[in-house]
Amino acid sequence: MEMEALLLENFREYIVAHYPELILRNQEEYPLSRFMRETMQSVLPTLKYMEDQCRPEHEVLQHCMNELIKGLGPSKTDYLLNILSIEYPREHHSLSASGTLTWNVVQLIKSCDDVFESYGFTENSKDSTLLRHAVIAIVHDYLISIGI
Repeated sequence: MEMEALLLENFREYIVAHYPELILRNQEEYPLSRFMRETMQSVLPTLKYMEDQCRPEHEVLQHCMNELIKGLGPSKTDYLLNILSIEYPREHHSLSASGTLTWNVVQLIKSCDDVFESYGFTENSKDSTLLRHAVIAIVHDYLISIGI
């Protein structure tokens, strides 16, 4: 049970860092805790099997984490943070210094939802130049709208 708790904590930390929109969206309809419990159920047999095989803890945790995050798809947060830091470094710094970077990135995800959906934001499509330019345009408009 100890390894399961450690895996759950690692998964929570990963979501906080790379998928904060999961925390802030739909908490009434589908709380993060429920999402995490349901997702964890999919890897528990693997976790138990690897523990029974006396595999090293770090190997078990890494394998199970890879399975957990595989279903999440690419991180829109990481994608937008990359765009902000490269295309708008001054604004990125300003949002970071004010402590509102994550909140604003979540708002940007909402603003970009239609574009992400139309391009089918996946590992294969996230490097699309057309997607990048469409997102940059939305980020530009968003930054103007908040006065940065």
